[in-house]
Amino acid sequence: FQHAYKIRARILGTESINKAAMQFNFGQANHHSGNLDQDMEAYTDFLRVARIHFRSKHRDVCAVQRAMAQIHCQRGELDKSIALLHKAFDQGCGALGSHANEVSCILTDLGNLYAEIKDYEKALDCFVRFLKIQEQVKSDNPLHSNILITKINIARVYKHCNNYSCALKYYKDVHQMQIKLYGPSHIEIAFTLSSMG
Repeated sequence: FQHAYKIRARILGTESINKAAMQFNFGQANHHSGNLDQDMEAYTDFLRVARIHFRSKHRDVCAVQRAMAQIHCQRGELDKSIALLHKAFDQGCGALGSHANEVSCILTDLGNLYAEIKDYEKALDCFVRFLKIQEQVKSDNPLHSNILITKINIARVYKHCNNYSCALKYYKDVHQMQIKLYGPSHIEIAFTLSSMG
């Protein structure tokens, strides 16, 4: 990627989107190898060039901001991560619509971060919004894993809020879904029954 980047930068110029694409790929490679500083630098350069070519409402701008938010999260900078995820979601909605999978999944990222900082109201809002989208998009597959996992997330948030009746309602839904998916004696059902108990 570095070699391709140098060639493209020399031939196409430093503002070329094709050159920037190599920075994005380089950033992803660094992310997988744990080089977060180089990763962030590569993503930042890609974002700068992408904004010149695409403005803000573009799927690649959304994707790189989501990736940058993951780095902030790994560094423990949760406020920065949340702020970037909100930007990514807004820009993704503008480019692709809120029902696009790569956009709607940002709501799950936000829900998990809000739950981590114990802002359960915002976590619940994100998870419920994601669930509604998934129930519409996956209407032909009501047992889809996105729906199942999101109901578990919602149940956990209600449990943390001491709203046990709502938590139990979602756990019961999950239990019925799991029986249909796995049969009555799967380990996931044991976890759900334990939560219900």
